[in-house]
Amino acid sequence: MTETDSPVFSGWPAEATAFLAELAADNTRTFWTENAHRYRAALLEPTRALAVALTPEFGPPRVFRPYVDRRFRPNADPYRTDTGITVAGPGGTPYVAVLSAQGLAVQVGHQVFDTGQLRRYRVVTSRRTWVRCS
Repeated sequence: MTETDSPVFSGWPAEATAFLAELAADNTRTFWTENAHRYRAALLEPTRALAVALTPEFGPPRVFRPYVDRRFRPNADPYRTDTGITVAGPGGTPYVAVLSAQGLAVQVGHQVFDTGQLRRYRVVTSRRTWVRCS
């Protein structure tokens, strides 16, 4: 695929949130098999186009897969009821965009620090002077 062939991200169609709502209501293999073409058209293709658009600035992003890994969550529904993408910003800061039936959520920063990140965070915050506003 050349640069001129690359898909252009113009957002997700309204069908995307409709599909995710229906999938949340009927999270079965039967529904998925009958509607996988809708997933590809309304969710996967636009999300991959977003990945292509973000690659020059952030490097290759990770697009969420549609299946839940049930080895780690055995009681979870088999299919994700959202879609999204994550990229690494400056210093490895994660940027995440998640589309669900409820809408679009964007997150910048870590939800959970690993041991080294937590240690560095505590050092930096211990040096700050906090000013009480009354």
